[in-house]
Amino acid sequence: MEYLATTSFAMEGVLRNELTLLGYDVERTTPGLCLFRGDSDALIWTNASLRSAERLFLVLGRWEAKSFDALYDGVVNLPLEDILPADGRYPVNARSFKSELFSLRDIQSITKRAVVDRLGKAYKLTSLPEDGTDYPLMLRMERDEAMLLLDTSGEPLHKRGYRVSGHIAPIRENIGAALILLSRWFGKGAFIDPMCGSGTLAIEAAMIATHRPPGLERDFLFEKWGLVNPAKTQEIRELMRSRIKPPETVIQGYDKDPRAIRVARKNAATFGLDKLIHFQCRELEEFSTPLRGGTVVTNMPYGERMGNREEMIELNHLFDKTILQLDTFRLGVLSGDAWFTQGKSRKPTRVRKFYNGKIITYFYQFEPLARR
Repeated sequence: MEYLATTSFAMEGVLRNELTLLGYDVERTTPGLCLFRGDSDALIWTNASLRSAERLFLVLGRWEAKSFDALYDGVVNLPLEDILPADGRYPVNARSFKSELFSLRDIQSITKRAVVDRLGKAYKLTSLPEDGTDYPLMLRMERDEAMLLLDTSGEPLHKRGYRVSGHIAPIRENIGAALILLSRWFGKGAFIDPMCGSGTLAIEAAMIATHRPPGLERDFLFEKWGLVNPAKTQEIRELMRSRIKPPETVIQGYDKDPRAIRVARKNAATFGLDKLIHFQCRELEEFSTPLRGGTVVTNMPYGERMGNREEMIELNHLFDKTILQLDTFRLGVLSGDAWFTQGKSRKPTRVRKFYNGKIITYFYQFEPLARR
């Protein structure tokens, strides 16, 4: 079986590494996605385990399509009835990148007609009732290659289930996990988020440190289809639970807003992680730590979280006086400020640009300046 996992642009390297560690051979990595092969068990292993992924699709077929006739023929010739039932609901979405076919409405319409024609013929029906379980389809066009994809996740994978209470402009869970992994923190050494907000980065760090799969406690759409024996899915979940272990490190989250700290503690308690993370209300200017060595990853306020340019300049100044002085720490800073490093006492070793939702952001990484 062939699968396609998606992530945020610029995070595909993290996703590829995760898939490799799970034992899957990645066939192709392009911006925002990885194509790989696996058996039916991969449905639960990858949906539950991938930290940086946004969705997991089953590839129903791929072919060259430079015309709408070729698009229709490619879909109608696929053995869709092997997976899709007669009474399923088949919403169709579309994406097109650098292809001859670029009208999303036409791509959706032709794909839907071909699906209905193929299943109608296979099940000897003049029309499909579409009153059963959802089977969301995606027709993806890229450089004239068509891929018909079946969304196996349902709710996006960043929705782990621990966020019981919202907060202003929280970072998506999968992006938070990807930033931690980009910082090369895998559960060893202290982890600190000095501006933790609702606790996403600290909670993701706690799951990494304890080997807890992020999607362990949530359901996935494929479980409604009968593609995998429910007993097998439960067996794999139990195996995942058996691998969870106590953390071997310190995880800390600080924020100046007492409401944010209360929300962070509630979110962490959802998965029983509140005892593993030290959350505390603290102003950034008061930040200090006796720890030597470790990793700091934080999401600097920007956009709706930051009132004006003057406030951002002041925050950057405080960050320079406190966090950038941690010379034995590896640092990762997500910021919407393209001029974040101007006038700083320490220059980043790497800067990555990517979108957090629709906002252009920059991930500034700093290597330690001194040994512990």
